[in-house]
Amino acid sequence: MFSFKKSLILKISAVVFLVEFLVLTSLGLFYTELFSHQIDEYLESSIRLPGELMNRRVLRYETVADTDAMADILGDEFLEGLIVGEDGHIYFASDPDHVDKSIDDIPNVDSSLFANNSQKLIRTTEAGRPVIISITPLSAFEGAEPFFHVYIKAGVNNARNAKLRITLLFILGSAFCIILTSLAIIGYSRRHVTAPLSKLTKKCRRPAKRQA
Repeated sequence: MFSFKKSLILKISAVVFLVEFLVLTSLGLFYTELFSHQIDEYLESSIRLPGELMNRRVLRYETVADTDAMADILGDEFLEGLIVGEDGHIYFASDPDHVDKSIDDIPNVDSSLFANNSQKLIRTTEAGRPVIISITPLSAFEGAEPFFHVYIKAGVNNARNAKLRITLLFILGSAFCIILTSLAIIGYSRRHVTAPLSKLTKKCRRPAKRQA
């Protein structure tokens, strides 16, 4: 009887664990992917923001040279900002040494990205560190030919850390839910399933003993 009870409890525990694991894993993958996508969207909208504000005449071009102001907009992962003319000349830059130089003379900046007048968002790596780059054409009014491009580069460590925290919180939360609910269901099963079965088995054995 003890072996039967033990086997039944183990089977119930295994089923409970498996069902919870499958359900929580499915939900976790869905919501982790959802939150990761939202973090990426926020990062992309943030790095595009300076260019969009400049096109609306809300932000001055020389703001790219103010690292504190750019950090307020993009956070502490702002790495570099440039205002580049159609002739490849740099008019404003977060690094003062880059001002009045040609874009071809700036290391780690691909001048071919300025070849056409489309907005670009590039994810790449520099010295083994992942970065995101935004290039936004600046024009006097909508539909006009651009006369400047705003180049913004930022790191992505904060976004990666946020994704890691979400994944870690999900793993810890799932483990806690599985342990807690498993203990509750196992305790319920002991009290309301195996215990009544044990009593019923004992009652059935008593008449058999009397007949013997």
